[in-house]
Amino acid sequence: MAAAVLAAPQASAAPPNAAVAAAPHKSAPSGSDRVCWDEKPTGTHFPIHVCANRDELELRRRRDQDALNQKPRNESAGAFSAAH
Repeated sequence: MAAAVLAAPQASAAPPNAAVAAAPHKSAPSGSDRVCWDEKPTGTHFPIHVCANRDELELRRRRDQDALNQKPRNESAGAFSAAH
């Protein structure tokens, strides 16, 4: 009896490729697609839910990269520098 119970799910299971074949084909993401994720702000363990579209994310990434590239780098400053 136990063998019949164990064999039943195996006999009715669909082949592994059936789920892939049944899934609809998705096109490439566009700039208006909405993307959401959870972020933990510094100093807290409570995540916040953030959403933006792909165009906004790309604009933010470019602005952040430009700000990092424009910031003058002072390699002698810091807690462990010899210039004290």
